Amino acid sequence: MCRGIRRFVGLFLFAYCFGVFGLKAEVAVRTTQWEGDSICVAFDFKLSKHEKISDEPSGLDILWHNAEVINKKALADNQSVAYRIRKISSDKPLTYDVFYVICGDTCEPRSATGEIIQNGLLSESEAAKIFGIHEDYATLMYLVLMAFLGGLILNLMPCVFPIITLKIFSIAKLSGKSLHDVRKETCLFASGIFFVFFTLGIILLYLKETTPVIGWGFFMQEPACVFSLMLVFLACALHFLEICHFRMPNISQNSRRTAGAFLSGILSGVASSSCVGPFAGVAIAGAVLGAEGMQSYALLFALSCGVALPYILIALFPNLMRLMPKPGAWLQIFQNFMGYAMLASTVWIFSILLSQLGSDGAIKILLIVLAIVFLLNQLVNIKKNQVWRYVVVVGVITLTAVGYMQIMHTSSEQIHWNMYEPSTFETIKKKNKKIFLNFTADWCLNCKYNATVFDDDQVIETFKKNEIVAIKCDWTKGDKKITSLLRQYNSISVPLYILIMDGKSKILSNILTRKNLIKAIEGKDE
Repeated sequence: MCRGIRRFVGLFLFAYCFGVFGLKAEVAVRTTQWEGDSICVAFDFKLSKHEKISDEPSGLDILWHNAEVINKKALADNQSVAYRIRKISSDKPLTYDVFYVICGDTCEPRSATGEIIQNGLLSESEAAKIFGIHEDYATLMYLVLMAFLGGLILNLMPCVFPIITLKIFSIAKLSGKSLHDVRKETCLFASGIFFVFFTLGIILLYLKETTPVIGWGFFMQEPACVFSLMLVFLACALHFLEICHFRMPNISQNSRRTAGAFLSGILSGVASSSCVGPFAGVAIAGAVLGAEGMQSYALLFALSCGVALPYILIALFPNLMRLMPKPGAWLQIFQNFMGYAMLASTVWIFSILLSQLGSDGAIKILLIVLAIVFLLNQLVNIKKNQVWRYVVVVGVITLTAVGYMQIMHTSSEQIHWNMYEPSTFETIKKKNKKIFLNFTADWCLNCKYNATVFDDDQVIETFKKNEIVAIKCDWTKGDKKITSLLRQYNSISVPLYILIMDGKSKILSNILTRKNLIKAIEGKDE
């Protein structure tokens, strides 16, 4: 009996010394006042002269509940550690578990558990000093300056300059008019720029919360947005080259100028936001990755101020307009030059679509755009025939919708094309697998037409179900290995489609359809 009691007491003392029951160390907790859902917390470890924490406070194991750690700092005396935390749920308490080891003559583990309750014992000035809030402020000011300078330089970037000249061209036409008109138009243009960056700020903050990875220029990653920008650039080019004039119907000239100035500002803001020039990259990285809330807005606002600065100056000091030459013959030359500059910008936008959609998809879009240009050009020749004008307008709208549908229609799966290599081809044949050879070339129009069949969902499913190994033999540059293979099938031209099943080769029609291709693969065409 006595032996059992002694054993129990010994185990209890052992457990007590080593913190099994959560031995409370002398840890003082100090906090600042709540700032929204954030608070600063300092843990002060009261140690004697001969004691130390074997693992410095910066490496302590502190388990937080219902909290997100924003920042963490160990103080110089190594007897305190401070946290800047954010409460996740306002309905639940914010608690902590601290685990550490105190070493003196011996070392023993200890722990502390508790709830964070605001006590105000950590002053705001001390918290600011601990977490370097003043340094953060200096960093933010540096990023704001970089954003402003970067925005100013963006006016000269190739992707923005053609849009900016839209406003220069418009301002040149205002030469000699009232200062009120000059101020009004430049302010509206600058407002369009601010509107774009403010909207992007809202979208960016939302995506930072909902999307794990987000980057600047995210909208330029969407083919539909790129296609929209391409149409706008092309419309500007057609307008400058006087192929087609775009006007807002049923509104006064003043209202038309007002709307045009604001829309030009929006276009300039969109083009500016798709570029990253000198200085702007540092600020944009800060807005996307590091800054939070109003800091992101401050950086984007500074960037938009840099882009809009030349027009803000004209609005504040309209007498600067006197430095511009009077409208004359030079204006027509400048207009033609800007038309070709806008065409060059359209080519740049098309190159983005080319990389996003591939050559086949981009060519379809290009054909649609050419048809739109043809119809717009007809508007100039049928001014008196209102019926045909409406027909042309409906045609333009329809073709534009077809372009968007072409972009949005992407199959969930695609046929995986293996590029032809003689050794790989022979290896696959020896394994007695089903093979589809696609002899094609970029300059072959029939090939491009047939390529649409391979994007069909049923065709893709048929290839997958029958485990077809698809091999593309690209003859665009006249590959000798592909020429040799063509001759094996008694052909010297493309397109050519060969289906190899059960060791037998079958030549398909030069004009593919979904029906005849599926029947050939499933062996139902005989």
